[in-house]
Parts: sequence; structure tokens; C-alpha cells
Amino acid sequence: LLLPWVLLRRRLGGLRLSARLMACLMAGNFYVINLVFLLQLLHISCRGTLIVGTILPFAAAGLHRYRGRIAFLAERFTGRARSLSEGEMGRKTFLLRTGRVLRRFSSERLKVWLAFHKVDILLISGSLALILYIYGLNTFQVYGYSSSDMVLHNYWINHMGNNNLFVDGIYPFGFHCVMYYLHQVFAFPTYMLLHVFSLVQTLMIHFMLFLFLRSV
Repeated sequence: LLLPWVLLRRRLGGLRLSARLMACLMAGNFYVINLVFLLQLLHISCRGTLIVGTILPFAAAGLHRYRGRIAFLAERFTGRARSLSEGEMGRKTFLLRTGRVLRRFSSERLKVWLAFHKVDILLISGSLALILYIYGLNTFQVYGYSSSDMVLHNYWINHMGNNNLFVDGIYPFGFHCVMYYLHQVFAFPTYMLLHVFSLVQTLMIHFMLFLFLRSV
């Protein structure tokens, strides 16, 4: 969500929040899936290349867009750091001023956002509670470990760790790429990702339906 928002927020600025969320979710997943496929086909997929491949294009776009402000912000930051290091400003004063700015910015923005989206928050919270009640224990206890194809999915994803993309036919699908990405970059065990995947998938399907209904 975050990196596509940084890259696309000007293009999506005319859309409503629900449409922007859908667009960023799709763009983020699409990018991760195709990044994994590309690095796997080149046989250079690992934690380092995945992280670089994720950050580099968004960092380049951000530098290009904000290059005029980067120098100003860097100068302002170094000026404050110099004042602090040379004793012109005490540490307590610096922390107090920084805290005031952050508190004022966060509280004002948060109040406006909560006031505007309080109905959405209530609906999403209620839907989340209902989905967890209906699907939660069942998906963990039955689908999480007892489903017969979990071992096969685990097999496909684990072989992607050896840059062996098509270990057993022209497979995987996109969700295998996402599972592999989460495993490699964040070191989550694959079997644990598969254990919670069904519930997360159910939550995301309902969340996207809610965003679509909110848009129309």
C-alpha cells in the first residue's frame, strides 16, 4: 500500500479514498508478483535482490519528484543538528519542539480523518468481527493444516528459495510468489504463512467488496 501510494498518489489524487486503496492494493500485488517472476527467471532471486528490486524504483521516483525539496529539508535538518551539537539548542528544547510539531500534526490530521470516516470504521470493524467469528477457528483448525494440498503448495514455494521456479510443471500462481516474497524478505516460515493464508484471503475478499460498494 505505502510504496504504490508514494509513486501514484498524484495520478490517483482525483479518486475517492476507497478507489485509491483498491488501486494501490492491485498495484502493490502486481508489482511483487512480477518482480518475483523476473528474479526467479534470471536465477538471482534472494532476500537482497528482492529488497533492492522493491525499493529502487520507488526511491528513484521519489527522488525525481521531490529533488527540489530534498536539498531544503536536508539543509534544515543539518542546521538543527549543528545547533544541537554546538550547544546552541539544548536536547530538552529540541525534543520538546519536535514533540510539539509531531503532536500537533498527528492530532489535527487524525481528528479530521476519524470524523470523516467514522461510519466506514464502524462498518469495517463490525465486518471484521463477524468474519473472524464465522471463519476464524474453522480456517485455522481445518484448512490451515488439514487441507490435503497444503504440503504441495509448501513444496512449490520452498523450491522457489533455490531459484527453481517450475519444479513441478508450469506453476506457481501469483499467491505463491507473494508467499515466497514474504518468506524471503521478512523470514516468516512458509508453513505459517500457508496456515493463516485462508483467513487473510477471506478478510481481503470482503474488504475489497466493501471498498467496491463504498465507491459506488
